[in-house]
Formats: sequence, structure tokens, C-alpha cells
Amino acid sequence: MSFEIIILPYSWFHNEITPTKFDNFKSLINKSYDKPRHKYGIIKSSRLNKNHSLLDDLAIKISDQINIYLLLVKKEAFESLNVNRQFTGDIDQCYNCDIPPVLPYSDIAKSSMHVVNSRFEFNEDILQRCVASVGLKSNHYHSDSQTIANFELTCFTSFMRNIAPVYLEHVLSLIKHEFFFNLLNNTGGFNVEETGNYKKIIIYADVIVEHDLVDYYINKCNFEKTGNKDLLIEVNKETGDAGGFGLLEDGILASRDFHLGFLKRELKLKKKADYKFVSDLMGTNGMTIMPEWK
Repeated sequence: MSFEIIILPYSWFHNEITPTKFDNFKSLINKSYDKPRHKYGIIKSSRLNKNHSLLDDLAIKISDQINIYLLLVKKEAFESLNVNRQFTGDIDQCYNCDIPPVLPYSDIAKSSMHVVNSRFEFNEDILQRCVASVGLKSNHYHSDSQTIANFELTCFTSFMRNIAPVYLEHVLSLIKHEFFFNLLNNTGGFNVEETGNYKKIIIYADVIVEHDLVDYYINKCNFEKTGNKDLLIEVNKETGDAGGFGLLEDGILASRDFHLGFLKRELKLKKKADYKFVSDLMGTNGMTIMPEWK
């Protein structure tokens, strides 16, 4: 198999924090987000800034759910690619970490998964081999139902052409099942046969319209518009500040006004899993899962 998946759970973001714990994670996310920054010239600030403000940059509170799903090329396959990716550098070098799409994307569905704990080190090896990421976090604007779990898409990145929709589809297929849903939704409550428990998931995505993302999410990722009107974000002409008004995170700088578009995708929770665990191994950095899909 060509790929493996690392799942960064709630505990990794909130426990055993060190001054450098998030450095490589930030480099990964910022490098991918630099590509639309470079292409469209609207957003001037990096997606993630300082270590101490990482959770603020992601708009994550202590009570929020959060999982980040990293897609890595396995070591043997990565060595055969003979690439040396440089995640440092300015925005003009935003494409120098992309990798040619020479691996079979059908292998993603067969990937082993590693659910890490708070001690996991996001080291240079992990950074080099990561080719995509999907993040899901709490959504606070649609939380009035006891039977619907609402999450927001974040940290959606890719470094191989057309791999992002394929990987997103796989992650969404996982969270429809009990183990992965409860890993994400740390409040529990999966049992879909009991009244008052969750029956479906809605994933929301707020995107910059001028980045041509509305059509991308609809045509490539099977999202639909929520019905809400696009929202104009007016940028402070003197400071370039686009955040701090309750709409976006603080510290976002832009060259001009832009619009946010609002999309969603609904998923039905599975009553019965269509996989089984071949092995479930605990290690010092977490748990390895080898699923066998029926």
C-alpha cells in the first residue's frame, strides 16, 4: 500500500504543549494555504501564526471537538519518489512541496490508521511525507438539534493533484462509523437507534468566493450551498485587517474586500460498520488500526 493515515485528536492539541510542538504542523498548513494567497493576491497573512495562538488561529476552544487527519506516503513509497521538499521560504515558493501524482489513489481506502496521543511528535519525517490533510472541528452556528452533529471543515490541504477530494471522501466515510465518530465527537452519543442521539452529520465549509472555491466544493467535493447569501468582508483600508469582527479569526490581513460563501454536506450515520479491525495495537504514541473493509 502507498499511504497511511495519522489522526491528531483533541488531546494532541490541548495537552503536553511545548514551544515547538506545532512548528511542523504550521509549516504544512501554511505552505498549502500559500498557494491561493499567491494565485489570487487577496489574503496577505499566513493561515497559522505563532505557537501560543494556534488554537486561536483555528478558532478552537477548550470545549471544542477537533480531529486532523493527515495522509502520508509510506516510507518505502516516499523514498522511491526521490523528492526533497522545502517547507520554508517565501510565498513565491509555494508550489515547491507539491509531488507528482504517480501513486494510486485507490490505495487511500486501504490505508492503516494511527490515532496518536498528546506525546506524538510531528517531526520532519512526518512533514516530508504528508501529502494531504483534512480537519474537522466544532461548528457553533448550527447546534440547535439533538440528533444532528455539526462540524466545520478546516485545514483542508493537498500537495498532489486531485488528491484532496479523494482523501476528503475517505475521511467522511470514516466518521460515519461509531469508532471514528466518537473519536471526533468527544461528547459521545452515537447510538442512532435511541431517540435523542445523533442520526446524521452536517459538515460546513466557509470559503472565499473570489478563490473560486464555491464551484470546487460543489463539483469536486459534493457540497451544496446552505442557502445563506454570500457575506461581504470589508477590509480596513488603513490596516488591512479582515478579522476581529466576529466573522473571521483575529490577525487576518487582506489587500481588498472579499466575500465568504457558505456550503454544507450531509452524511447519514451508519448503524452497522462495513469494516472490522484486523488489529488494534497500543503504543507509546497512540493506537494503530488496521481496518479490513467488507
